Amino acid sequence: MVVVRKHDGERNKEEKRNIDKYEKVHKALSVFIVGWIHSSCYGVDPLEMVVIETTDAWVVQMVICDAKGDNAHIIAPTVYANQYKAELVENNTFILQNFEIEKNDLTIKYCHHPFKFILNGNTLLQDLNEFEIAKPGFKFVPFDEIKNGKVRKDVLIDVIGSFHELGYTQLVPGGARKVHINFKIKDLTGNILPCILWELFAEKFVKYNNERKDDGPVVILIHNAMIKEAIDKYELGVSNAWNSTKLFINEDLPEIVPFQKRFAYIKKGCGSGDLELSTTSQGQPSLS
Repeated sequence: MVVVRKHDGERNKEEKRNIDKYEKVHKALSVFIVGWIHSSCYGVDPLEMVVIETTDAWVVQMVICDAKGDNAHIIAPTVYANQYKAELVENNTFILQNFEIEKNDLTIKYCHHPFKFILNGNTLLQDLNEFEIAKPGFKFVPFDEIKNGKVRKDVLIDVIGSFHELGYTQLVPGGARKVHINFKIKDLTGNILPCILWELFAEKFVKYNNERKDDGPVVILIHNAMIKEAIDKYELGVSNAWNSTKLFINEDLPEIVPFQKRFAYIKKGCGSGDLELSTTSQGQPSLS
């Protein structure tokens, strides 16, 4: 919920607005947001953070969610990052007061909100964890809507599917070639979506395979995936974004476990669900 207190001579007059209907507000206003940090914002592990590294510093970013499930993008510029890092932790709730509002004109956006909120030296984070706001779930996008062009390509999305087929894979970096894995996932209706994971995300994929001891479908959930246009021999699909994606593989999540159980009973699924990779001296994979 966004609460805007107008300094127009009428004291204590408040106007409440839902985040997704929030309109541009003059910077002189004192603006309040009661929110829940949906995506983490500060740390070291890029699989768990939303941290953008520039040429000389860190820019801290996060996505917050209000009680109605609407998301907004918040940015803590480099100069203020350390000032707010203790409070800006994933799963925290708070009241955010005094910040700037700008048009969300990023090339790749974390959410659909038309504006982004910029913290400044006068921003206040108050009432830390004093609000009961339900943790937002993932917002999965159907594969057919992605392939039919019904989904905005400038906004990160969530996808879930069972491993279906392995494609070209570079497991050993060489020259300009970075470690990456191409594969396809299948949803419960049989739609197939190409995916590519780069570097740390590809390494996590390989690590899971090397340590895997169970059988059955391999369910892959990609939070904050980026839609990639079809180019040359590559099909339209999704990949990880460099700074905000989270990758979950057969983890004990309420979204993955039911999917895994249902998929196990679908005969046209991913066969045995095996995901065995072996590598030649050139780094080319084969199934075994």
